Amino acid sequence: MKDKLLKLMAKKSQRKAEIVGLSDKTSSVEELRSFNSELDTLNEEIRSLQEMIDACDDVTPDTGVAERTNVVNGEVPNVVVAGAGSEKRKADNSEIEKRVEAIATDMRSGKEVTISQDVQAYLEKRAVTSANVLLENKYKRQVAENFNEVAQTIDLVDAYSLDGGNSYTVSFQLTDGDADYSDEGATYTNSEGTFGTASTGRAKITNSAIVSEEVVELPNADYLNRIVNSVRKSIRKKSSNQIIAGPGGANALTGIYNAPTVSIPASYKVEIASIDKNTLRAIVFGYGGDEDVEAPETLFLNKKDLEAFAAIEATDGRPYYAIQYNGGSGFIQESGNGLKVPYTINSACNALSAAATVVGTKTMVYGNPKAYEMPLFAPLTIKRSDERYIDQGKIGFFGKIIAGGVVNSYKAFIPVVKK
Repeated sequence: MKDKLLKLMAKKSQRKAEIVGLSDKTSSVEELRSFNSELDTLNEEIRSLQEMIDACDDVTPDTGVAERTNVVNGEVPNVVVAGAGSEKRKADNSEIEKRVEAIATDMRSGKEVTISQDVQAYLEKRAVTSANVLLENKYKRQVAENFNEVAQTIDLVDAYSLDGGNSYTVSFQLTDGDADYSDEGATYTNSEGTFGTASTGRAKITNSAIVSEEVVELPNADYLNRIVNSVRKSIRKKSSNQIIAGPGGANALTGIYNAPTVSIPASYKVEIASIDKNTLRAIVFGYGGDEDVEAPETLFLNKKDLEAFAAIEATDGRPYYAIQYNGGSGFIQESGNGLKVPYTINSACNALSAAATVVGTKTMVYGNPKAYEMPLFAPLTIKRSDERYIDQGKIGFFGKIIAGGVVNSYKAFIPVVKK
């Protein structure tokens, strides 16, 4: 029994080593967060395995410790033994570590700080690499994550830095000209193409994190990670939803639902009463111009509508739509290798399948995510404030970002309206 447990622990420790190696090869915050989540699970499983090994009758305290040490240091040395790779990583990260320390010091002193993308990526990576030791504690050190509340939409659109800007305008072509017959010697047909523009102003999105003053005692990187992630996630959540439903106007993103008619004409829509076997086909063929069937774009929808797609049955009683999912995104495909399109869940989309959704309401949206531009006029900044909560033993951190949002091409998205 003991041997089996040791082998299983070695296997899980080896997986931890693999994750640490993968984390060194990516700068994606989302991938690092996924690695960190898997490490949390592995650490908890290894802790349980240790308890079972300790409980084995044929393992004395000294022997058990020696054997577990041999499993870790002998069979999977990369997990706890720092080699040349670790030294290289230390050298590569020395500069950014200094920046993290400086940022944390400034934040403690009450200064407003900017959290760049490379710092965010480092903080996520640090959470992964710092978990590459075998925990002996009999309690869970990590704070359990809540369910994801940030729609993937914000990672799909075209977001980029435009520091210091006050507004942003895009130009696009609406139509080509129409040629026609001309008599000999007569004036040529004159039909020019038409063009349009759309603009976005600045929208300030903010949130605050109120934490106990004991958080200040955490090591700098951990301290920053807790605060930055709390504020950053909330701002991303709001921004992602506003890409769909932003009302536009002063100090607000203009979402796809409310895009100007020069970008999405009022007549450009698909009207559907309920989700059935023809729904996906109607959306795909309703999109684009008269001469092409466009390559599969992305369907933005409410989770309830995804459930409604899954509930449609073929004549043999099997699901009509095959749904492949991975968190908030995946593919929907008709039966018999029919139409297949990618989808992404966004709770800001009204649910077509909900009884409370009235006729004429915009629900799902189909189109190219990169056709929505989100210029960032000011990066994420966070400032500490002690005064407001000093009598409660708490500290406030206030974060903000200034961004815009605009559809950058004609008929880039088609809304599905409840019929």
